[in-house]
Amino acid sequence: MNDLLVAETPPIDQEAFTPTILADNSLITSTMSVICPQSVIIEFQELEPYLAEYRRRIGNLKGVEQLREAALLTIETLKAGEAKWAEILRQEQDTNYTLGRCIREQVNTCFHRAIFFSWLMQQTGIKSQIIEGRWLETDRNDLTENPLGLELEFMLPNRVKFLTAESSGEHLWNIVRIDRQPYLVDTSYLLESDNQKPQPVIHQITDQSQTQVKLPIRNKPTRHYIQEDRL
Repeated sequence: MNDLLVAETPPIDQEAFTPTILADNSLITSTMSVICPQSVIIEFQELEPYLAEYRRRIGNLKGVEQLREAALLTIETLKAGEAKWAEILRQEQDTNYTLGRCIREQVNTCFHRAIFFSWLMQQTGIKSQIIEGRWLETDRNDLTENPLGLELEFMLPNRVKFLTAESSGEHLWNIVRIDRQPYLVDTSYLLESDNQKPQPVIHQITDQSQTQVKLPIRNKPTRHYIQEDRL
């Protein structure tokens, strides 16, 4: 993808990576929203058809191409339904939603996509983490520098008071390891491509332990992924 700037990085200690482990029939909860946390139940059996489709699609693919197929399948399977899910949480309706039910009823958010993608990785032997944090798109290349001379007010660890012209929001994404290298994978905030079909973010990062990843995007403000926690 032309939108991505991927740099060569040295090997990183394999032991420094701790994957997210998803267990069958377990409740996964994100507490990013203190007012109304979001939860979903993982039932492996109802997700088996998607795993079979993923295995069929990857065939003999390896490495980043395998990641790309998983990300594309996630995008195709978990259709956008942020407004529906927000309404469910707001009304405190039936909270015993399984991931399969969310897929069927199209009430999917970045929360569900990150879990689904991580589940695909886990079932095919690839280590994956689910990351909670914020995204920020800004013309500032480095959040530690302020070319406009505006004072940045730090409210919480790793969270800055954003400028009016910048866009930001709570978000979940994935970090996976392929051939000892960590990649940030985002299946929700997609990138434009030459063929007009949005593409997932698959971005090789220097160090999986860093809490901020900078993603240069063609002809647009730089996107920053600011990690605050892990599921």
